[in-house]
Amino acid sequence: MAIGIYFFEDKIEFSPSTKSDYYVYELPAVTTNIKSGDETFSVKINLQLELDNSKDSKAVEFALAQIMESVIDQVQQTDAGDLRQSKKIQMLKGKLRKHIQDAMGETNLNGVLFRDI
Repeated sequence: MAIGIYFFEDKIEFSPSTKSDYYVYELPAVTTNIKSGDETFSVKINLQLELDNSKDSKAVEFALAQIMESVIDQVQQTDAGDLRQSKKIQMLKGKLRKHIQDAMGETNLNGVLFRDI
């Protein structure tokens, strides 16, 4: 399966080449403090979840409190310097995906997207 991604005025549009569509669910922004050595930094992260379809958003909404708590916990465990390294961000995405998938139960989570940090 192939998907074309187009950017228009800060909007993302998916143009799938097959009948399988992804639905993007935008989580509320997370603002939390993280440390780097003895310093503390305030970080704001906007995440989106790739779901199979819009009906799967009900599973996200049902588990939203647990999902947001997991996101905050994982971000707080991250060193501030790690948010500047793509390899560390990919590791954080993997951890977030696992914790969010656990919270959502059987509903399939295709991906976690960072809109901005």
